[in-house]
Amino acid sequence: RQPRTQSMYCVRGCLIVLISLFASSELTAQVALPSGITLYAGGNLDFASFSTISGGSVVAGDDVTHTSGTLTVDQIFGAGGFTADGPAFQNSSGPVVFNGDILELGGPGSVFDGPISSLQGSIDFRDASSTINGDVLATGSIEFEFVFGTINGNVVASGPVNIEATVNGTVNSGIPIDLTPYTLPPLPAGRGLTAGTNDIDLAAFQDITLAPGTYGVLNFGLSNTVTLTAGSYVFENIVSETPINELNFDTSAGNIDLYIAANDFVFDDLSQEINGQSFFLNGSPDPILSNNIFIETAGNLTIGTEVFGTFFAPNGDVTLDNFSDITGRVFAGGNVTVNNVDICMTPDLSVLLGDCDLDGAVSFLDIAPFIAVLTSDGYLSQADCDLNCVVDFLDIAPFIAILSGS
Repeated sequence: RQPRTQSMYCVRGCLIVLISLFASSELTAQVALPSGITLYAGGNLDFASFSTISGGSVVAGDDVTHTSGTLTVDQIFGAGGFTADGPAFQNSSGPVVFNGDILELGGPGSVFDGPISSLQGSIDFRDASSTINGDVLATGSIEFEFVFGTINGNVVASGPVNIEATVNGTVNSGIPIDLTPYTLPPLPAGRGLTAGTNDIDLAAFQDITLAPGTYGVLNFGLSNTVTLTAGSYVFENIVSETPINELNFDTSAGNIDLYIAANDFVFDDLSQEINGQSFFLNGSPDPILSNNIFIETAGNLTIGTEVFGTFFAPNGDVTLDNFSDITGRVFAGGNVTVNNVDICMTPDLSVLLGDCDLDGAVSFLDIAPFIAVLTSDGYLSQADCDLNCVVDFLDIAPFIAILSGS
């Protein structure tokens, strides 16, 4: 019996080890999200104010609405339609593609550098001086009843065309078009991790460092700093009532994976630090470090502060409140509301910085397109020579340095 008992203990011990390893791998494995996307809405997407979304695509599984301010995107795709209402104007450096109707697109001085397509509907441009440099395509009708508008590409519609704007390309109507509808890339399922039961209640002015692991609710007090290090964390919730509390992500040893099990997680009245640099004190961490931070929520997510990282809410809605600028990416399985927010996906280090004419080399031919991006509201990763997710005057010196050293 003794050998048998020992073998049973051995089997039991092996099973315990395997189970623990499985649980550990489940905890530490981040989710692989669709690439090339800065903002993802599984349902409706509503832009309620001024916003710039750069570095990748904006995608939606249903309708997109824009109700105020100027919206600037690299490119945008939707399985539903697009509607602008009120003083809401748009710009895009790439394609604008929707399955449904595209209504009231454009505005005074709006520029669309890519094609505009309604794959199963009609396009109605706003009566304004918009410039479309790409083709305009619709399976329904196309209307642009403003004499000072410009379309530099071709116009093709299955239905009637009513255009008073200048068209420098060809115009063809009544042509049957068979187009494949846009399909939203699927999101992976959430991990459904279970939080611990031990809450952490901080006293005023208390600073702590938490080891990776499973916790209950993290309750901030007053003027606290909680530091997270490389590894995976599961919290029931994180609660703070003042922005002078700080959650510090120390990525010096690797990635940080944070999971919030609550139905609603509000990242507001709480400042984020990256390796000790605080946004609350106008710190400017390296944007590349946003790749080291992954935050997943089991339910709804609200962001109301400046943050770094990839934010993933596969089973909920996401609300981005005013001035909650994000360096990274946002994914929601449900609806997304964007209020006066800039989102910039971390620059792709694989691109050739300075290659603004996209010919695979850096030369004097890149000067004109660099200036064009610099003087517009658009974003081009090749022009973001200081890698800060914005193309502005700070890119001039590094652009000249790249050009002179090319």
